[in-house]
Amino acid sequence: MEYTTRTGDKATEAHVNYQCPCGCTAGLIYDREVGSTELGQCCCGRLLWVGARADDVISFFYEDGIEYNLDMGSVTLPWGESVQTALAVPASELERASENEGGESVAERVAREMAEMVTDVICGMPVRPGEAAATSEFSGETYYFCSTVCKARFDAAPHIYAAGGGR
Repeated sequence: MEYTTRTGDKATEAHVNYQCPCGCTAGLIYDREVGSTELGQCCCGRLLWVGARADDVISFFYEDGIEYNLDMGSVTLPWGESVQTALAVPASELERASENEGGESVAERVAREMAEMVTDVICGMPVRPGEAAATSEFSGETYYFCSTVCKARFDAAPHIYAAGGGR
């Protein structure tokens, strides 16, 4: 997939877009300091994530019962940094209905799941609190981690990572 980029509203933001075969222009916003700030999604069910471990992150958003083909690539951001991209394409886009059994649209489900996720303060990866590999408590806050390696780094100097703005 070929991606286009442009600077966002802030100098640290980049809009990463692609022309989807369904006719939409889809994409997401990538922030130099925190990475992707949202899941990119198209009406046809394609999902986009940009940043380190993009293939791991995007798999969190796969819908049950849908098989995806993963298109891995990279994109050069406006400030010259090259980052990994992962575009998950439903194996049969016709299988994907706009409504699931609960009546919640795909967009509503993804927005809800993103709102429930927290960020691993070490690597920046989104983490579902109930599925975190590890947690730590510091100054009355719970921090969630994608791996025990990230937890160990945090535990070695929590005051440094907690000062970065929380979880």
